[in-house]
Amino acid sequence: MGQIAGKMTKSNTIGYIVSFPIPEVISGINAFEQGLKTTNPDAKIKIVWVNTGSIPAKRRTPPRR
Repeated sequence: MGQIAGKMTKSNTIGYIVSFPIPEVISGINAFEQGLKTTNPDAKIKIVWVNTGSIPAKRRTPPRR
């Protein structure tokens, strides 16, 4: 996904919303960034920590069913 985001961005800023700073989540961010940098070395990631599992009111799109 990072590679795709790197090719699609027009502003070189990628938003990444994550739940908690646990090893699995941080690993996912790092993998995303590595892919991003392969296609767009100038891109930056803006990380937003929501510190919760799921609150539908904070999401922009409705949950899938």
